[in-house]
Amino acid sequence: MDQVTQPGVGVVVVPDLAAPEDLEANVVLENERQSEDMRAALAGGAHARGVNPQNAEDAKRRLMRDLKQLHTNKNERFWARPESDNLFKWKAVVLGPEDTIWEGGVFKLWLEFSDEYPCAPPSAHFVTKMFHPNVYVNGDICLDTLKSNWSPTLDVESVLLMITSLLSDPNPSSAANGEAAKMFAHNRDKYEERVRRLVEESLEQAFSDEDDGDEE
Repeated sequence: MDQVTQPGVGVVVVPDLAAPEDLEANVVLENERQSEDMRAALAGGAHARGVNPQNAEDAKRRLMRDLKQLHTNKNERFWARPESDNLFKWKAVVLGPEDTIWEGGVFKLWLEFSDEYPCAPPSAHFVTKMFHPNVYVNGDICLDTLKSNWSPTLDVESVLLMITSLLSDPNPSSAANGEAAKMFAHNRDKYEERVRRLVEESLEQAFSDEDDGDEE
């Protein structure tokens, strides 16, 4: 369990997310401490998808570099780590931006990477229920930078920064949720009321041990 201190709320327990200093012990490392079973799982996953093994190895190295960068910077507004048996699928949590209607929220999401990363962007999907112009009802995030405007120079930290910024700075002209976009543009008070309810619900979920959207 992770503990997140939220202003005016106290300590929030976030299930299934290791503290930054514990991450390295819970992920696949490319050194002698890495178990043979874990290596087989990673290599097998690449071959099972029918991809170039060299591409997969390059992607793994880049993802490990991204993880170490997250360790070094230790941003207090978000956390992320790979699944213990799948370096291409990451659990993440972003906190609502301070001094916005999203402040106080604890929002869980998945990041999934292909073997072409960083040449191809990851996909991003909220597990926490959202109401936002640029988030589909199913949780998928619509962000130009994760599509046509992607650059291989971007990394996991950049993606989480952009997603955090998107919460408080939506783009209604590129709407993924028409109802949210219309409400944001024409009935801002009602939109903000909906968001505040979601923030409260996200805290309730963070305190609980509910399923966080793991896909088998």
